[in-house]
Amino acid sequence: LGTSAQPLLQLCPPQPGEALSPDEAIAALTSVAADHHDAQSARQAEGTARRMQADEDRSLREEQDREYEQGLLADQLRAIQRAEAAEGGGGGRAADQVAASGAAPATAPTSAAPPWPDD
Repeated sequence: LGTSAQPLLQLCPPQPGEALSPDEAIAALTSVAADHHDAQSARQAEGTARRMQADEDRSLREEQDREYEQGLLADQLRAIQRAEAAEGGGGGRAADQVAASGAAPATAPTSAAPPWPDD
């Protein structure tokens, strides 16, 4: 595939047949372990930073969605007020009450009794 990996560390005596110095081996292993730990810590910090950025982005999108929905509601209320004013101006108070409460306009209850008597 054209790829190869170099060894992280090669421990061997200076000359074939000589003994390996324990101090040199311990120093080399300690150095490689510290480098590995630093690399792991850096990867973990990058992951944490990415998660924090994603949370921040999500919060911003949610806030923008809320602002957009509030703008749509305000536009709808203004349209209702204009329509009521065009019809005769007497019904504008209902839209004002809805706008003041911040709630959506109420609809008729669905569980109301039918207008005809039961036989």
